[in-house]
Amino acid sequence: MPISYERQSAIIDIEDFRDNRIAIIGCGAVGSFMAISLAKMGLTEFFLCDYDKVSSHNIPNQCFGVNDVGQYKVHVTEKYMKQFNDKVKNKIKEAAKKINSNNFQAEMQNLLKMALHENVTCGVCRDITNASHSCKVCFEK
Repeated sequence: MPISYERQSAIIDIEDFRDNRIAIIGCGAVGSFMAISLAKMGLTEFFLCDYDKVSSHNIPNQCFGVNDVGQYKVHVTEKYMKQFNDKVKNKIKEAAKKINSNNFQAEMQNLLKMALHENVTCGVCRDITNASHSCKVCFEK
């Protein structure tokens, strides 16, 4: 059955994202739902990154179910994305270590640099040519 994404065109122009990936760093309470929602809107190219596996305490506030416990969040998120949009193509990275308040700045900069090499669209400026500038501005806040 063909799926039409025309109803979403008033919210987001899919053509703006055709040649770039969307980076989602963290596939938990916000990232998992955002990834699935964007896939449901017709977007297809993503860079997903998360260090964590699904735990039972994630089930109440994240997109995961009991059968997903023990699996990497990035893989489970991708599975659900593809249920709504079979054209989804993800570049997946299981981050090497947990990001916390002590290493947040350095790890986020490393992940963003990695994402920029994957030709992603910046969520701030929506323009790949200005992504490093916008991300730098975000870090300085």
